[in-house]
Amino acid sequence: MQDAFRRFSETISAYGGTAHELRGDALVAEFDRASDSVSSVLAFQADNAVINSVVVDEIKLILRIGISLGEVIIADATLTGAGVVLAQRLEQLAEPGGVVVQGAAQETIPRRLPFEYEFLGEQQLKGFDELVRAYRVRLALNSAVPAPQPRTEGAPAATSRAPLQSTESSIAVLPFENMSGDPEQEYFSDRISGDIITTLSRIRQLVVIARNTTFTYKSQAVNVKAVAQELGVRYVLEGSVRKAGNRVRITARLIDGSTGNHLWAEKYDRELEDIFAVKDVITLTVVASIESELDRAEQERALRMNPESMDAWDFLRQGHWHLYKFNAESLKNADECLKRTLELDPQFGRAFTAMATSNLISYLLGFSRDPEERLGAAFDLSKKAIETDDKDALAQSILGIVLLFRGEHSTVAEALKKALSINPSFARAHHWLGFVYAFDHRETDAISQQDIAMRLSPNDPFLWRFMNVKAYAYFNLGQYEKACDWARRATSQKNAAFTSQLTLAASQAQIGRIGAAQKTVTKLLQLAPGFTISRMKTILPFKSDEVVDLWVGGLRKAGLPES
Repeated sequence: MQDAFRRFSETISAYGGTAHELRGDALVAEFDRASDSVSSVLAFQADNAVINSVVVDEIKLILRIGISLGEVIIADATLTGAGVVLAQRLEQLAEPGGVVVQGAAQETIPRRLPFEYEFLGEQQLKGFDELVRAYRVRLALNSAVPAPQPRTEGAPAATSRAPLQSTESSIAVLPFENMSGDPEQEYFSDRISGDIITTLSRIRQLVVIARNTTFTYKSQAVNVKAVAQELGVRYVLEGSVRKAGNRVRITARLIDGSTGNHLWAEKYDRELEDIFAVKDVITLTVVASIESELDRAEQERALRMNPESMDAWDFLRQGHWHLYKFNAESLKNADECLKRTLELDPQFGRAFTAMATSNLISYLLGFSRDPEERLGAAFDLSKKAIETDDKDALAQSILGIVLLFRGEHSTVAEALKKALSINPSFARAHHWLGFVYAFDHRETDAISQQDIAMRLSPNDPFLWRFMNVKAYAYFNLGQYEKACDWARRATSQKNAAFTSQLTLAASQAQIGRIGAAQKTVTKLLQLAPGFTISRMKTILPFKSDEVVDLWVGGLRKAGLPES
């Protein structure tokens, strides 16, 4: 047994952990990162299984391991605290030779790592009032345990909370400050912070520090840069809650942890008719806004990097930046970045999703001599993305839109609703669901979905698309003035593609503004040379011939070439 624990301690140390003490037949260890703890224990279990396979003695050492994320206390060389007790309880759920990890810890582990999880349900564990989500974790088939990261001489020891240095976006949500002067409102402030942490954790590409860790900063005057360094995150969210009478004001600020600069700030004023409904709406709105701002910040960060120092995530973010410029040259640049991503990580689901999107945009905007081949590639790549990670809301959404343009209307909404079940605050999934409704005789639903998307993410880079789909819906209803208004708003967005000009031209023509419609078509053809009415029929998948005739009639009046 002593030999096995010596080997285990060495493995723990190799992965940056600290083996603190033996307690009878148990070993207690501490790590800064859940990913390191899982890597180390899976590495040990694999090695131990090999050793046991050649041991002649009938008595073989087989360990069960539990991993938790929680507060620990070191007193008189003994490690105690709720985190240690929880790990002991989780160990009892493990099979011999197996590993069980707490749900809060599992959420912080990057999805690119080759681990498979089996949900064991919400467990009632002795000594804990709240149910604890538990997962059995094992190494994915035909995968190797991630190697320990090299540590330079003089690097911080494990007990000093060394930075995560994650290749993924990472964020810590500090407890929102109760500014109401009423201690009874502390609960509401804490619930806002906790719900934001939980909802952010649904974003697959985002590492979110667990509530138990960030709440250790509660009621402290903190230096945000120091907190970011201590927790090893790129971004920090802080905020406050002030309740007065029947109104509540919530402020939120997203901060770059390396510079201390504010990337985004917003205030939310609400009536408190239903305090829990208000809490849910604000949580979703804050999370959606953060998601789009983080996306933007990460893309800009990647653009400043030297290609020699870039990893798969950095190339993906550069690819995203080029992807949504909606021109042929940018798509070519995006594809180059995405190829580099997959060279570095051949099973990167988000890269397959981005490549599917690139092919779909090329199909829609006519950047290929074989549009159907592009649409087929978009379908294959989106399926590959979901095979790699079926819990990615973006991958599910892109599959839904590809299905729409393939004419598979019966399965489109199902894919998009699945995306929203994964991430209810994903504004673009609401937008795409409304896009589907706009082509399916459900114009009112299409408009309401765009309203949800705009409320969730009012500064979204896709804002022009939210507006354009509202214009589509009003056009289909014959409300051409409203269609004109929303199409004009869409065209005024700096990154709007030519499809917003298409909607504006058709709407202007249908209300008799032929001169204005012709000028709009001229702008449209500057953005998309060679675009025709025939091509429009191909890319706008309306189910109603009557609606198609309205569009064709408007665009003919505006002077768009027939073919």
